[in-house]
Amino acid sequence: MKNIAKVSICLVAMIFLFGMLLMPGVAFAQQGQGQQSVKITVTDGVTGKAALGVTTSVLSSSGAVIQNLGTVPQGGTEVSLPSGQYSVIVQIGIFGFPVTLASYSFDTSQVTGVELTVTALIIPIQYLPLLIYIVVAIIILAIVISIIRRLFTSKKPVAAAK
Repeated sequence: MKNIAKVSICLVAMIFLFGMLLMPGVAFAQQGQGQQSVKITVTDGVTGKAALGVTTSVLSSSGAVIQNLGTVPQGGTEVSLPSGQYSVIVQIGIFGFPVTLASYSFDTSQVTGVELTVTALIIPIQYLPLLIYIVVAIIILAIVISIIRRLFTSKKPVAAAK
């Protein structure tokens, strides 16, 4: 009799787990209804063309990444999203870390297009990481040269006054 109870408990647990695995698929299928098309454009403020070297992502209201768009081509790209609140963020990688250049929150029921312009003073945004790498390299080189000079400059003893 104990074996039958164990088998029954195992069957109920397996049915429960199988049902839990199917639920996200059902919820996802329901999200397909009410899709809104949103055009996303990211331009470089200096060149006026598509911002190169940046990563654009669409995030849900909870901050989860819904879609990575990568570099958005000239003229933008369209994404189809279920009705709701979203954010678009534009990031660039510097030393392997994402740096947010721009973000915009929107509601798909009110917005059909998002236009973001990113700028880095007077240089195209794609060259920003290179500029930062060069500045950091110059600072490190200056520190190394300063240390080497201190190590190899001879210290002359000060003569005692008579």
